Amino acid sequence: MSDNVLTSFSGNFDQYPFCVKLGQDEYKIGEGKPEFVVNFKKPVSMHSLITSTSLALGEAYMNGDLEIEGDLYHALNHFLG
Repeated sequence: MSDNVLTSFSGNFDQYPFCVKLGQDEYKIGEGKPEFVVNFKKPVSMHSLITSTSLALGEAYMNGDLEIEGDLYHALNHFLG
C-alpha cells in the first residue's frame, strides 16, 4: 500500500486524531493530540481495506502485521463503530 493511499484511506476516519506508522514513516490523521497509534508492520492491501475494513484490520492484527499503541478498544470502536 503506498503512503498516499494509506493517508487517503485513513483520512476517512479523522473524527478522532490518531497516528499511522508504516515503516519509518509516521502520519498524523485528524486535528489535535493523537489518541492512539496504528503501527503497520506489513502493508495491508487497499482492496482488503475497502472490501471489509474490519476483516482486513482484524486479520492483520491477529497475524502480528498491525499493532495498536494505546487503548485497543477505543481504536477498534473508532474504525468499526
